[in-house]
Amino acid sequence: VNGLYLSVRLLFEFLPYGQVRPSSQFRAMRMGLSNMNDYASLMLDAVVYMLVALYIIGDIRKLLAMGRSYWTHFWHWFNWVNYSIFVITLGLKLSFYIPSLAYVNGRGDLDIQQASLDFEALGWTYYQMINFQAFNNIFVWLKAFSFLKYINADVATLSYTVTNAAKDCGLFLLIFAMVIFSYAQAFHIAFGTDIAEYKTLLDAIFGLFKTLLGDFDFEAMKARNAYLGPLLFITFEIVCYFIFLNMFLAILNKTYSDVVDNGVDDPMAVEFRSTVAKYWRQTKDFLQFWKRKDDLAAYRDEDEEDEDDEEQEEKKNALDGEALGMMLKTIQELSHTLRGLNEKVDSVSKVQALAGANTRLQSLNRDTVAVNRDAPPQRGDAVDLGTVMEDAHMLEAASPQSSQSLKSPQQVRAPSKLATYSSDATGMSGKSAMITPGKNIMTKTASGNAILPPGWQAHQDDDGKTYYYNSVSKKTSWDPPTIGVPSAHHSIGGGGGGGDETPRM
Repeated sequence: VNGLYLSVRLLFEFLPYGQVRPSSQFRAMRMGLSNMNDYASLMLDAVVYMLVALYIIGDIRKLLAMGRSYWTHFWHWFNWVNYSIFVITLGLKLSFYIPSLAYVNGRGDLDIQQASLDFEALGWTYYQMINFQAFNNIFVWLKAFSFLKYINADVATLSYTVTNAAKDCGLFLLIFAMVIFSYAQAFHIAFGTDIAEYKTLLDAIFGLFKTLLGDFDFEAMKARNAYLGPLLFITFEIVCYFIFLNMFLAILNKTYSDVVDNGVDDPMAVEFRSTVAKYWRQTKDFLQFWKRKDDLAAYRDEDEEDEDDEEQEEKKNALDGEALGMMLKTIQELSHTLRGLNEKVDSVSKVQALAGANTRLQSLNRDTVAVNRDAPPQRGDAVDLGTVMEDAHMLEAASPQSSQSLKSPQQVRAPSKLATYSSDATGMSGKSAMITPGKNIMTKTASGNAILPPGWQAHQDDDGKTYYYNSVSKKTSWDPPTIGVPSAHHSIGGGGGGGDETPRM
C-alpha cells in the first residue's frame, strides 16, 4: 500500500547443548513512485543536490583563491562536513532507488521464482540512508545559523560568538570526552557485574550522561561498594558540574564580551540589513494607499506642523544667537567702561592721598612750632646757606606744588608789602643796585622786617626777643637766615619804569 514494503528476517540459532535461540528483524521501506508526493520529493531532492554541487564548486574556487588561510575559518570546516554527508547520502539513495525502481516497475512474479532482489541488503541500505539524512538535518540547520547575521544585529552578535568560540569549545569537548571515557571505564569495572546500567562500556558512557541529567541509582552503587561508589560519584559530579560546566560558560562569556567590545560585524551583512530595511520601508509606504483620505490629510498636516515647528525652532535659535552676540558686545563695552572708571578712581585716590599728606605735614609743622616756641635758640647760633638749601629741598619733596613753583622759569612777583627794599640793605636810594652772584644776603622790607626763606618763621620769646624757627629741619636761630643769590644778574629796581622785582628764589 502506497509503495510500502516490509522486510522480515527470522533467525533461529541452534546451540550445541540443544537450545534454540530465535531472533527477528523487521524493516519497513518505501519503494517506487506511487503518488504525486513521491514525484515531488524526488524533484526536490534533485534541486537540493544541484545546489549542493554549486556550493561545492564555489568553495573549491574559494579554496584555490585563499590557500591555507581558507582552513582558518570554522564555517569552512563545517561546510565540508556537511558536503561529505550529502555525498554519502546521495550514494546510498542511488544504491536504494535504482534496484527498488527496477523491482517495482518489473515483473513481480519473477522475484518469486528467481529471488533476484536481496531485501535484507536493500533494507539495510534504506535504513542507513535514513540515518545519514536525519543526522545531516542537524548540520543543515546549523549551517542556516550562520546566515542569521543577515537578519538582525543582535542575532549577528550571537552568531559571531558561536563562530569565534568554536575552536575553544572544540578543545573543551575533547577534554570533556576524555574525562567521560575515563569515568565510564571506572564505573564499568567497579559496577559492571552488579548494575545493569554499567554492564558494557557503551552502557556506562550513556549511564554517566544520564547521571549528569539527574538519573542515577546512588543506593545501588553504595550497596555494591560503600567506599568506592560514593567516591566515584562525588568526584564525577564535582569535576563535571563545578569545573567543566563553569569552564564552558566562561569560554562563551569571554567570547561574547570580545565580540561586543570589538564590534565585529560583516560589512556584507550590514549592507544587506540596511538594504532590506530600506525596501521594507518603501513597501510600507506603498501600501498606505488603502487608508482613508482623512488619515492621509491628517498625516500631511502633521508633517506640515512638524516642518513649521522646525522652522520656528531654527528662527528661535538664530534669535538666540543674535541676542548672545549683543550680550557679549555689551559686556565688552561695560568692561571697557569699568576699566576707565577704575583708572579715574585710582587718580582721584592718588590726589586725595597727596592732599592728605600735605594736610598732615602742615598740621605737624604747626604742632612742632607750638612746641618749640618756648625753647628759643642760644645766641650766637647762625644759619648757613647749606642748611637753607637743605630745608628747601625737603620742602620740595614734601609738597610737589611748591617744588613746581620753585622750578618754574618765570620770576616770582613779590607781594605789595615787599615791593620796596630798605635803603640800608641796598646802600642806594632810588637807584638800581647790582647784587653780586654767588653770595648770601639778607633782605628786609620797607618796615625793617627780614625776608625769610621758605620753611622759616619768626617768633618771640618771653623777653620779647625775636628768634627764627625752621618747621622742616626743626632748627632755631637768633639771626635771620640768609638767601642764596643765583649766578645770573638781577637788578633791584628803584626809580625804573619796569616796576620793582624781587630776587628769584
